[in-house]
Amino acid sequence: MQLVNLTRHAIILKPAAGGEMVIPPSGTEARIAVTRAVAATITVDGVDIPVNRNAYGKIENLPAPAAGVLYLVSALVGQRAQRPDVVGV
Repeated sequence: MQLVNLTRHAIILKPAAGGEMVIPPSGTEARIAVTRAVAATITVDGVDIPVNRNAYGKIENLPAPAAGVLYLVSALVGQRAQRPDVVGV
């Protein structure tokens, strides 16, 4: 099994047998497109502060499934992908 890290940070796995396995970033980051829009404005001590709402779109940079490959992604991408070869960490 090949592990491909699609996050921007190294992932450290700690096997039950001991030691560590470091999975470095692959250089590709799977992300979810986000659009922010002002949903409201609140006033605190006379200062108007915008309150944003995020709208999540498509997953970007997630490769197609490949035999023997497990993709390590952010938890949000993992939840949205709903694929057995994609694991949110």
